[in-house]
Amino acid sequence: MIPVDPIWLLALPLLFGLGWVTARLDRRQAARSLDPEQGRLTESLAALADGDDRMALTSLLEAIRERPDALPLQRAAGTLFRRLGEPDRAIEVHLSLLGRPGLAEDLRLSSLLELARDYLDAGIMDRAQDSLEMVSSSPDHAEPALGLMVDLMQRQRRWADALSALDRLVLINPASSAAGLRFHLLMELGREGDAKSLCPDHPRLNRPWPDAPVLEVFA
Repeated sequence: MIPVDPIWLLALPLLFGLGWVTARLDRRQAARSLDPEQGRLTESLAALADGDDRMALTSLLEAIRERPDALPLQRAAGTLFRRLGEPDRAIEVHLSLLGRPGLAEDLRLSSLLELARDYLDAGIMDRAQDSLEMVSSSPDHAEPALGLMVDLMQRQRRWADALSALDRLVLINPASSAAGLRFHLLMELGREGDAKSLCPDHPRLNRPWPDAPVLEVFA
C-alpha cells in the first residue's frame, strides 16, 4: 500500500474548487467572445443561479444598453430592482416599458402585474389596485392578480373587498379556497356563524382576537 501524505487530502477540496471557478470563468468568457450580448445574458443567468441578484441586474442592464428594443429584458430588470428593495426604480422601468408603442398584449398584461407588485412594495395602494383591476379580467393573468388583490385589501383592512376578491379567485381555481384565510376574513366582518362552519374548533372562536394578523397567502 502506497502511503498518502495527509496534506494532499486537505488540498483536494481546494483544487476542486479552483477547477470549478476556472471552468465557470472560461465558459462566461467564451460566450462573450462569440456574442457580447449573449455573453452578458449568460453572466446574468449564472448570477441568478448563484443567488447574486445585483450581479444579474448589472449584466441585464448592460445587455439592455446594447439592445434597448429587448423588452422582456427590461421587464426582468424591473423585477430585479424590486427584489433588491428598489421599487421606485422598478416602477420607472415597468412604466417605461408600458409606454412603448405596439407592445404585445401578453407582455403588457404581465408588465402591469409586475407594476402592481412594485406599487405594493412601495406602499402605493391605489395605483396597485388600478393595475390589478386592469389585469384581473385576463384569463391568463387573473389568478395571480386576484391573489395580489386579496393581499392588497387585507393590508388596507378592507375585509369585504378581500373576501370578494377571494370568491372570484375560487371561481377560477377552486383549490385556492384557503379555508384559514376565509375564516379570518369572516371573523373580521363579524360573521362568526359562517366562520364557525369552516373551523368549528378554531381558538379564535373562544377568545377575543381584536388585532388578528394579515394572512399573506397569495403574495
